Amino acid sequence: MCGIAGYVLNFPATAPFAFLEAQLEPLRARGPVDEGVCLVLRNRRSVIELSSDRTVPAARSDRPHLGSEAGRAAHDLALFHTRFPVRGGDASVHQPFVSRDGGVVGVLDGAIYNHVELRDQLRGLGVEFRGSSEVEVLVEGYRVWGDDLWTELNGRWAAALYDARSRTLTLSRDRLGITPLYLRETDEGMFFSSLITPLRDVDPSGTRINESTLRGFIEVGLKDFGAATCSRSIRALPAANLLSLGPTAPAEGVDELCSYWTAPDRSYTPQDIPFQEAVTSIRDTLFDAVALRLRADAPLAFELSSGMDSSSVVAAAAASHSHELITYTLTYPGSNEEPLARRMAEHFSLDYRVLNSDEPELIGQAESFAERMEEPYHAPNVFTHFRMRERMKADGIDVALCGSGGDAIFAGDDTLFWPAARRELKALGYDRQALVGEAFFRLGTWPRARDTLWATMKWPKRVVVRWLRERTGDGAGAADPPVPKGGDSQAARLFRGYGDLSFLQQRRFDLEVGPHLHYAVTDDRFTMSIPLEQRNPMLDHRLVELGLSLPAAYMFRNGWTKYVLRKAMEPFLPKRVVWRRKKMGFPLRLRPLLRSNRAFLAPLVDEVVATGVLASAPPAYDDLVQADPARLWRICSTGLWLRSGAAPGPGPTTGKPARVGAGT
Repeated sequence: MCGIAGYVLNFPATAPFAFLEAQLEPLRARGPVDEGVCLVLRNRRSVIELSSDRTVPAARSDRPHLGSEAGRAAHDLALFHTRFPVRGGDASVHQPFVSRDGGVVGVLDGAIYNHVELRDQLRGLGVEFRGSSEVEVLVEGYRVWGDDLWTELNGRWAAALYDARSRTLTLSRDRLGITPLYLRETDEGMFFSSLITPLRDVDPSGTRINESTLRGFIEVGLKDFGAATCSRSIRALPAANLLSLGPTAPAEGVDELCSYWTAPDRSYTPQDIPFQEAVTSIRDTLFDAVALRLRADAPLAFELSSGMDSSSVVAAAAASHSHELITYTLTYPGSNEEPLARRMAEHFSLDYRVLNSDEPELIGQAESFAERMEEPYHAPNVFTHFRMRERMKADGIDVALCGSGGDAIFAGDDTLFWPAARRELKALGYDRQALVGEAFFRLGTWPRARDTLWATMKWPKRVVVRWLRERTGDGAGAADPPVPKGGDSQAARLFRGYGDLSFLQQRRFDLEVGPHLHYAVTDDRFTMSIPLEQRNPMLDHRLVELGLSLPAAYMFRNGWTKYVLRKAMEPFLPKRVVWRRKKMGFPLRLRPLLRSNRAFLAPLVDEVVATGVLASAPPAYDDLVQADPARLWRICSTGLWLRSGAAPGPGPTTGKPARVGAGT
């Protein structure tokens, strides 16, 4: 994992040393071990590789320094890279990386998990490699395959590749948007970066908040889908997209995005794929996804909540990893699943490490953490996960595997996914399965179960069945998620259409619009600020494609969610982990946190209201604590961001130049 940045100018220019340094500085937390710069003058096919004081000695010896005369060369394209190595560390992995024939130059932020297999394919096509790095596979693969390369990759990435043959820079982001990449257009050209901060600092006075994005985030909790960010002048490259900037003015082509992958748009029926075949395919794909993500020269560990997703990842790793696995589990006061996680530790003989929740520390670090996060974030337990990653880092861990993504792929949240799944079951003639599931999800809580039990004792079976049928009806069902008011924001409009989507479309919504993208970007920001690399086997695109293609009948059965995953992992996991009803994850007592820190948090609400971001003034603080604590937190998080140095606004520039340089 790394940090990347760069720009394409409309006209050649020189850049002061201070400007080049200002592009690198925010990226150094993401890549503290090595860094490099490349300046290109496209019409002359001139490529100048530069070093800095932080460049590894082996790469520094044959590259002029950033502050030398070479660093003041006229150019119209620049690439910046800072490196955090989890595989190899010699000069052969230094970036920007130039292909053997000098025709392609690239920078990579992320990990290509199948780089070994791709290297073998390219060797078979006559490519000679100088080392074993992933970026060399990327650069040489692009030289051979062009844009066909991207569908060959298994991984997470944000990449920039300059092709001297066509004088074109191509920007690419991975299929699921796990690794962010941001863009900013100015009068001078197009700038891009792994982080928002370098783009804001290009011209601090030219940025302002994006009211629509913030309003949608506060009201319905959706953010990071599409291209919009919380700053009007800064956009994200959407997931699974390419942006090619040719030799003409780059701003002309900024809206000419090219999608290289889409999630499945149709589902199998049970007649298309037998259940046992689906079980075997899920298991085999998951195990291979985990095995690929165990490739690292650095120490790695696992986040373990004892839920199906993280437990499945640990079980798959144990099946292919000969060493003792290191896992980290959090305990929370009041609601705690550590005892179940301990069963996993006993079952697999794990190096099992238990941490206490650090919720009380959040308020003391709230403003500095908001600046680190660069944008508002959805829940205070983000800070708790950050503290867990910090503990991992302190223990010498550089790579963490987790189970994020499984809820969307396998429909783990019945509140979100059951109504549409039920409609699909009924449409395919699975009336009994729909009835049983509806009875459980509608009546599964203790008060409802008590009422149902009483009815069963009083009434004949035929009356109970009729009563259930009348209560379930043909509508969306009681599990329909509430639709909050969100004004005219794009997020609100998308959310309002959620209930009309099919079962497959709702899971795609979760991955492409809903929580997944925001969670992924959030995770990248706090893990790489440490730095520590996070890997998500559940988001292997092969598993995503397979899981989304499976019918509702395989996800919901007899009142169970994730049924096909449970059956796939049943031979490998403790029974109590597989067949558990209550889903907890790492819970957080949000209302007590908001109440006990009212004096600090309540003024933040007034600051947000003063910006005019909200369509109307929210209810009083104490009323929101009770009625909608999640929304209240999103308002407070927005207020923290507005206070921090990360929000748009003139602010101090600490001497950073706002312009690359005068045209030449």
